Amino acid sequence: MRLSLEALVHSIGFDAAIFENAAALLAFARLHEARCIISDLRMPGMSGLELVRHLAQAAPHIPVILVSAYVTETLVEQAATAGALCLLKKPITPSIIIAKLRNVMAHGD
Repeated sequence: MRLSLEALVHSIGFDAAIFENAAALLAFARLHEARCIISDLRMPGMSGLELVRHLAQAAPHIPVILVSAYVTETLVEQAATAGALCLLKKPITPSIIIAKLRNVMAHGD
């Protein structure tokens, strides 16, 4: 999925970097240059919700889009409360992720 998202982001003219887990992302030297982060909700080590909470403190200017195959109303509420831009259900419709990314890049939200 990471490679597919990277290809999709590149196809609409934006740069992308992929990471195997949240720790690798957080260790990225140019993290503060990110304009948007797309993260799975379920990951080994740190969950997507934990990542959003961490970024809300460390880099609040970076919007985060979460994705999961297991979306519930409770998870949507938890993602919003944590500060995520949205929680999208897998499989992700390319047009939806493209619209979200273009909105973020054009308006910063």
